[in-house]
Amino acid sequence: MRHLRFFTLLLSTLLLLALPLGSAQTVITYWHSQDATESLISTFAEEFNASQSDYRVVPEFQGNYQEAWIKLAAALGSSGAPTVFDAEVTVFPRIVEEGGAADMSALVAELPADLTADIYPALWDYGELDGGRYGLPWNMSMLTLYYNATAFEQRGVEPPTTWEEFEAAAERLTTRNTRG
Repeated sequence: MRHLRFFTLLLSTLLLLALPLGSAQTVITYWHSQDATESLISTFAEEFNASQSDYRVVPEFQGNYQEAWIKLAAALGSSGAPTVFDAEVTVFPRIVEEGGAADMSALVAELPADLTADIYPALWDYGELDGGRYGLPWNMSMLTLYYNATAFEQRGVEPPTTWEEFEAAAERLTTRNTRG
């Protein structure tokens, strides 16, 4: 329920910033890269759409983060650009730099404190850039490193715990046929 509430507030905030109020229903295109939770996002959009009649959110999966960014870069400044874009953190500054995001600082300041207080501070900070608020946290991908324990054992390599050890292990695991 809390995720739906945040999703609704996120969309409401973006709508107030980006769209003029009118009498016809406004379609909001929401480009995302969330294939694992695509059905959940669709459910949130359906519930939001059913809760009011001014806006209709249309979630559209755009491929992985890189594919989505390429599509957005091509669409910026055109009528084909989405209203809302789920940006991966490494491309976020480029979107802001290229004028593809609006500063939502004033609107975000009006969000209920109990809503934003539950968000991990480092995650919340990702939406800020150069003193402005250009994004709201929706999700966070966690990089995870897996390794082939058998390959490590065969070469007598201990799993690394630092970047220096990681580099040394990679060198020891590299052969003519494989990259460590």
